[in-house]
Amino acid sequence: MRPWHEKYIGQPYIPGIADCMNLAEQIANEVLGLRIDIPTMHETSLRGQAEQLDRLKATYAERVDAPIDAQPVLFVARGRFFHCGVNVLTGGEHWVLHADQSSGFVVCQRLRDLTRWAYKFEGYYKWLATK
Repeated sequence: MRPWHEKYIGQPYIPGIADCMNLAEQIANEVLGLRIDIPTMHETSLRGQAEQLDRLKATYAERVDAPIDAQPVLFVARGRFFHCGVNVLTGGEHWVLHADQSSGFVVCQRLRDLTRWAYKFEGYYKWLATK
């Protein structure tokens, strides 16, 4: 049986339609069976997406101390912009599945690699949602 996250790798990044927030919501619905009612109108600019994530994070998720498989993780990029991904716990390592604008599609990268060059780790989160 394939790991749950593999089917998402390679999905296209489309601003406002298939971006990092959409991916996290999709996985909450499909993998965790949670209903997340994030506003359907997503910002399309990177700045707008980051500001929207910052505004909405407390409404839809709570910060937790340790990673939980298929739950959100947040990063700070360029010192002030938020980016989100989804925890993937596989092979004894922490990975992050995320819709990456520069790649143009969904990628899965080791958490330690993401924080080496592009992002500052902000925190692990758990969805506040209903089944």
